[in-house]
Amino acid sequence: MSCWTGTYARGVALSFTLLAVQSCSSDTSPTARTGEALNTAPKIGDFVIYAEKSVSIGIHSIVTAGDIGVKYPAVQSFGPQLFVGDFVQMDAKHNLLGPSVFLGAHSQVGDVQTNALQNAGATTLGHVAPFPGSAMPPAPLGVPLSSGGVDVTVAQHQTIPLTAGTYGNLSVADHAVVTFGPGAYSFSGFTVGQHCQLIGDASGVTVSVNGVFNVAGWTSMAPVSPATADKFFITVNAMDGPNMTPPAATLSQHDQVTALVAAPNGTL
Repeated sequence: MSCWTGTYARGVALSFTLLAVQSCSSDTSPTARTGEALNTAPKIGDFVIYAEKSVSIGIHSIVTAGDIGVKYPAVQSFGPQLFVGDFVQMDAKHNLLGPSVFLGAHSQVGDVQTNALQNAGATTLGHVAPFPGSAMPPAPLGVPLSSGGVDVTVAQHQTIPLTAGTYGNLSVADHAVVTFGPGAYSFSGFTVGQHCQLIGDASGVTVSVNGVFNVAGWTSMAPVSPATADKFFITVNAMDGPNMTPPAATLSQHDQVTALVAAPNGTL
């Protein structure tokens, strides 16, 4: 097993799976959680967050209804590819899968499937097993976008319904609510403020974003209950900026996500 050490300038995390684990000096002794079986044959529908290179989960985020995965290994100098911030909560029955993983202080996770784990103080942790690299599914391909849609701007505390179609940039101010009717949506860009609600129709919503996807903190994104994450699918077609600034897709601290968010061409 390899252990990652050091300080990371930006929150990128690596997930990895280990059967026999040698402790790192920074590890604590978290409480074991009993979840479902390890995901040795993952399918794209198993994931709520999936990226080719890296995923970063901001502090105090809550992730439910699916696994989190990173498909391809990076060079070791890249740092952790699947980064779980402090106080993150994840369903015990769902897994983290990635070449390398970092667990922040007081995080609560299920099973971790990785080849390199750094535990900085997770309070609950399931089984640790090897990363099933060859079995990881291909990332969803971005849906080609039509051009010429109108921009959508949602003011603070405003609630608006959207119907399926082609749009320009979506800009949502703090404390606003956007409901997505059933069907497919295309946006040139996607920017959402704090304390917002993005609610998808339970029958299924597909969102394709051509530009940067940025969701600020304390925002929830989910289909109408009891629908599961596969009923709200978001694919971000953008590539990262220079030195991953900005990343193609960003979810922030305290976000609550019940959706499949994929960034096939960049970093999430």
